[in-house]
Amino acid sequence: MRHNLLPVNLRLLSIVPVLLLAGCAQSSQDIVAKPVPQSSYQDYECAKIATEMQRVSARMNELKGWVDEQADDDRLMTTVGIAAFPPLLFFLKGDTVQADEYAQLKGEYAALQAVSAQKQCPAVNPA
Repeated sequence: MRHNLLPVNLRLLSIVPVLLLAGCAQSSQDIVAKPVPQSSYQDYECAKIATEMQRVSARMNELKGWVDEQADDDRLMTTVGIAAFPPLLFFLKGDTVQADEYAQLKGEYAALQAVSAQKQCPAVNPA
């Protein structure tokens, strides 16, 4: 009778890493951009679009290092928690306010790029 419980226990154990990783902070490249309507920027002239793209890009660069560091810390704590010290798993931070802001900025940048292309503005070098 005991061997019947084994497949159920194995299935439950296979789910644990997935659940733990769901609580981990995401790296900047894995953060999905929040949708931002292009209409927010339709009235902008090319110069204003360029200025705004540089501002958004500069802030994204500021946040990128912090967001990636948080993701690395969470991955390390998950690995150590699973392998050696499970109470560490209670200290996973997950995505933070900075990650949320990064997602918003990614969406703004995408909307600015689309409007810039529609208006055939000159290419902008990110900050």
